[in-house]
Amino acid sequence: MDPFRHNPNNNFPPLNPTQLQQYLQRIGAVVDGQAPDLTLLNHILDRHSRSIPFENGQLFFLDSKVDISTDALVQRLVLDKRGGYCFQHNTLLLTALRALGFSVTPGVSRSSVWDPPTNSRIYGGITHMQLFVENVSQPGGMVGTYIADMGYNQIGLTQAIELKVGAVVPCAAGESHTIKAASVTGPGNFMLCHKRAEGAPLADGTNTDDLYADVFYFTREKFRPQDYEILNFYVSHCPKHIMNRSFIASIVSETGGRKVVVDRKYTRREDAQNKQLATVVVMESEQQLAAIMKDEFGVTMSAAEIEGVRVKLFS
Repeated sequence: MDPFRHNPNNNFPPLNPTQLQQYLQRIGAVVDGQAPDLTLLNHILDRHSRSIPFENGQLFFLDSKVDISTDALVQRLVLDKRGGYCFQHNTLLLTALRALGFSVTPGVSRSSVWDPPTNSRIYGGITHMQLFVENVSQPGGMVGTYIADMGYNQIGLTQAIELKVGAVVPCAAGESHTIKAASVTGPGNFMLCHKRAEGAPLADGTNTDDLYADVFYFTREKFRPQDYEILNFYVSHCPKHIMNRSFIASIVSETGGRKVVVDRKYTRREDAQNKQLATVVVMESEQQLAAIMKDEFGVTMSAAEIEGVRVKLFS
């Protein structure tokens, strides 16, 4: 009997040894018998965020629906050196962390977006996946539960953040995240929030007291693989979802900044020390977009995708 079949506490099997080595090689992580502690966790997240891009080209340009089975994720994100969205990134990450000895449970969240007609932030459906890494050893002998999330484009986490109200961690391009208490659907829940770099324009709906804006709202409810199949089906098929309305790519730069493509616009954000590398490019052809994806994101687009770029963005 498959021990991962029905237990919501242990519901995704770890990568097998061959798959784990392929994943570690893909992200350039060095793991020499290290214990599953906070240092190792952040090493994996740092290398993953710099190596595997967020990108939805498979879905947006080819209308090719996304398979989140382990074999399919290893093939696409690891062996084919492509990227993916949250269900792809975080399912792969979950199975890799379990193979490294971490205790991990998956969760879901509601993205927060600014709604101009009501001049307020609204919260969508539960269409984002994040992970809870439990009993993580910290410096000094303490243990804690941390959020790990490699699948939130443009403003996502680049290291683990402790699941504790008031916790703060830095992220790419001189930005940061914090955890706040929240009760959108009930008491005792949480909000991940993001602060832009000093001097950057504030996002709509930013809290003017601490300059943090809501990213996503979540509870500690545990979910099973079947739940993610349903959620992934919705994201892959719903024409209203952002993954079906725009092409988005994002990766952490070699200097710790953030490189982002949204449709025809390429942006590179950097911290104050590397601000000379910051740039904005409005692309003028499908060939230019394909070249930027290859040079800046390590993604080689197929001829069929490039034709999809032309049809969707430049025709």
